[in-house]
Amino acid sequence: MIVLQTAALFCDAYRELNARKLFWLSMILSGVVVFAFASIGFKDGYLAVLIWKTPLPLEAMGMTPETFYKFLFLNFGFKFWLAWATAIIAIVTTAGIIPDFISGGAIDLALSKPIGRVRLFLTKYAAALLFVAMQVTVFTALSFLVLGLRGKTWEPAVFLAIPLMIIFFSYLYCISALVGLLTRSTIAAMIIALLFWFFLFLLNATDSSLITFKAFTQETYERAVLNVELAERRKIDREESNGDGVKGFLLDTITEGYDQDAIDRAIVKRDEAKKNLDTLTWWHARTVNVKSALPKTNETLDLLQRALIEMGEMEEIASSSFGSGSGSEDTNDRIILDEEGNEIVAEFQGQFDEDANRIAARAQLEEFRARSILWVVGTSLGFEAFILAICCWVFSRRDY
Repeated sequence: MIVLQTAALFCDAYRELNARKLFWLSMILSGVVVFAFASIGFKDGYLAVLIWKTPLPLEAMGMTPETFYKFLFLNFGFKFWLAWATAIIAIVTTAGIIPDFISGGAIDLALSKPIGRVRLFLTKYAAALLFVAMQVTVFTALSFLVLGLRGKTWEPAVFLAIPLMIIFFSYLYCISALVGLLTRSTIAAMIIALLFWFFLFLLNATDSSLITFKAFTQETYERAVLNVELAERRKIDREESNGDGVKGFLLDTITEGYDQDAIDRAIVKRDEAKKNLDTLTWWHARTVNVKSALPKTNETLDLLQRALIEMGEMEEIASSSFGSGSGSEDTNDRIILDEEGNEIVAEFQGQFDEDANRIAARAQLEEFRARSILWVVGTSLGFEAFILAICCWVFSRRDY
């Protein structure tokens, strides 16, 4: 009996989606995106579109055909089309399901049947996720074929996109369902869900930016510590080279204050860098604490990247993107002081910027990949469960 009732509700939800033009428009656009995905190729180490070869040297950037198609699927197909365009269409399409259900005569008919209110609401809620489930399943199956036939890499891990996208969309739809239940307004449900998504986007952007700033500041602090050591070493070397006797005494007297000033300036820069690093670390910790109580949309989507692309591949491509550089990788070889104790960085600045960019990119990769799946998905689903508990309580107590 329960199975038949649930199946009937799902069939009703499918008929409702089938009647919406946006559902089929999204399906058609998914086919267009897959065609565009398949039309981009890897020819003689260069990017090619259909039969035309472009001057973009993918091979020189560390890309193999397999890695290229996986990156293309992740960044264009998954993160752009599914996680952005399709998600927006899904929010617009499904925002009216709960308000229409409780505002019309449909709920009267449903409540007249022997089905509990909590189960009725949760079944209706799960049925609304059919939009994303069907869109993602079709798109992922076609993309799997493109990866195998064009990229020569058969990756069953791409099908993780289906549960991940359903979970990702459910984070947003629970807010839409709650607002729709409280206001009975499709417009309000849609707008609040989009604003909530935008807030999560800003939070993720803040998190990523703080990680980058921390990496740059950490590098600056390490350089400042080295400058203090170099200034102290220069003072000792100068004292030893001045020699003994009257001449040595006079030279020591002249240069002592000069060398000490250079050390003091280096210490001030080091302390400022340490203060900035501590401040950034404090703010980043607070940001992560806030994220812990909210859905992790960015990290949830990145779980597919973890499954498809190894850390080594990511580092190799990131390294190629920033260049290999021509200077020494040893900080001691590329940081020196002039006669006044100031850093001479003109000829080494390009190398430092290059290394800092690489360090920042690696810091972001390591930080996000170090976050456990339990923290990413578990706490996010905990937030969703809390919102759904409120929905069920409101739905069970309200008179219709």
